[in-house]
Amino acid sequence: MEMLKEYSAIGALVIVVAFLGFAYYLVHQASADPETWNRLFSLFSSLEALGFAAAGLLLGKSVGLPGAKAIDALQRENAQLSVEANTMRHVAKEIEGDLQAAQGILSDETELAVKRTDAEAALSRALKRTSAARDLTGIETLRIEGAGA
Repeated sequence: MEMLKEYSAIGALVIVVAFLGFAYYLVHQASADPETWNRLFSLFSSLEALGFAAAGLLLGKSVGLPGAKAIDALQRENAQLSVEANTMRHVAKEIEGDLQAAQGILSDETELAVKRTDAEAALSRALKRTSAARDLTGIETLRIEGAGA
């Protein structure tokens, strides 16, 4: 595998040198007739594409590698953050369920407290009426007729 990389680098270097050499040749052929010039320029355009691709291969090894490592690290960090975000969403849903259950319990307790308050108020009214009835009749103990006497 390493041997293949070395051959690729050597081949790219040969193409870049050929491109530069042909560019030098083309500059010296500037006085050629238009037909020859057009053919040389067409060939130069093709070699230019190969030259820039080869230069990209050579420079990409040294310039692009740190960038690729940084991108890889960012992708790993992004994946970890995504996992953490999903976990937090799951926990938030569980907390929301717990809160709804607590609100239901609190609502039931509030309802019971209101009923207790109503019952206490009714008992208080009943005791006041009983006391008032005793005062009016002068009877210490109220007896209800027909009740187990």
